[in-house]
Amino acid sequence: MSVSDVAEFVGIARTAAGRFILTLEYLGYLSYDASGYSLRLAVLEIGDAYLLSHKLLAVAHPHLASLVQEAGETASLTVLHRGSVVYVDRVHADRVLTVNIIIGTSLPAYATATGRVLLSGLTEGELDEYLEALVPESLTGNTAIDREEIRKRITAAREQGWSLADQELKLLSSLACRLDESTAEDSTSDHSWQLGTCSGAP
Repeated sequence: MSVSDVAEFVGIARTAAGRFILTLEYLGYLSYDASGYSLRLAVLEIGDAYLLSHKLLAVAHPHLASLVQEAGETASLTVLHRGSVVYVDRVHADRVLTVNIIIGTSLPAYATATGRVLLSGLTEGELDEYLEALVPESLTGNTAIDREEIRKRITAAREQGWSLADQELKLLSSLACRLDESTAEDSTSDHSWQLGTCSGAP
C-alpha cells in the first residue's frame, strides 16, 4: 500500500498517515519495497499480546476442546469488532472437510450465527446505528439482505439466547450462543465475547 492508500483507508490526511507509517516502519511493523508498504512479522506480537491479555481465552479453551469432543463439531470463540466477528480461538473437529478460518479471521456479523448473538447484545440505539450503516451483500442464496429481516433474526437471537445460520455465509450451518462475564468467570464487561459451536462453518 502507498501512503495515499493508507490515508484514504483510515480517513486521515496524507501527511498524518506518512508520520504514522514512518513510526511503524521504525518500530519494525512495516517494510517498504517497490510495491509499497507491507506488514512485517512483528505485527503478530501485537495480536499475541492481545490474546494473552484476556483471561477469558484461558478459561474458555478447555471448554471449547470438550465441546468439540462431545459434539464432534468445530467450536470457536469470537468477538464483535466494527460490525464484524473476529475469531480469537478455535478448536477444530477431526474431519476431512474443514473451513479455512483461523484466529484473526473476520467475517460479516449479520450473516453468521456468532454475529447475530453478539449483535443481540447491542442496545436498540446501537443496533439502529449498525443497521443504518450496513450495506449487506447476498453471499449465498440464504443470506438475508433486507435490513428488517436482519433485525428480526438478531431480535430472535436475543430472545432465544442462541442463533442458527443455515448456509448464509458458506454452504454449511452453524449454531452459536452468547458467553458473557457471568458465565465466563472473567472480569471483562465487554458484551461482545461470544462462544459458538459450528459444523466447520462460522
